Amino acid sequence: MAEDVALRWLWRVAAPLLLTVGTLGNLLGLVVLTTTPAFRGRRGGAVGFALGALCCVDTGLLVTTLLRRCLLHWTGVDISTASPASCRLHFFLAHFFSHLSSATVAVLSADRAVTVWRPVPAARHRISSVLPRGELR
Repeated sequence: MAEDVALRWLWRVAAPLLLTVGTLGNLLGLVVLTTTPAFRGRRGGAVGFALGALCCVDTGLLVTTLLRRCLLHWTGVDISTASPASCRLHFFLAHFFSHLSSATVAVLSADRAVTVWRPVPAARHRISSVLPRGELR
């Protein structure tokens, strides 16, 4: 009985709080990434783009999965069983965002590993994008 009360409390209070905080955090991260000069342009373009994409993908994952569960516990309506098309769409989006989020983190990790493993070519590339062409040699 106490477990049912705790579970109901988690789905009715904690899940919407996680959804709100997660969505606002991802939106704030996206705003910072798009307005900060260090993450725009050539110097941080790839990393900034990947982090911005990760913010969008994680927001999509939150909305697709957690919002459905919240609506199920608030109203008793399951949007994925409303029709066969909505079931397929929900299934596809939930798995797509989940796999895309993992792949984005893996690509970011590989990029950072190469930068740490081979810092000289990475630093040379960064310096050459800031300095005029003749000053590097």
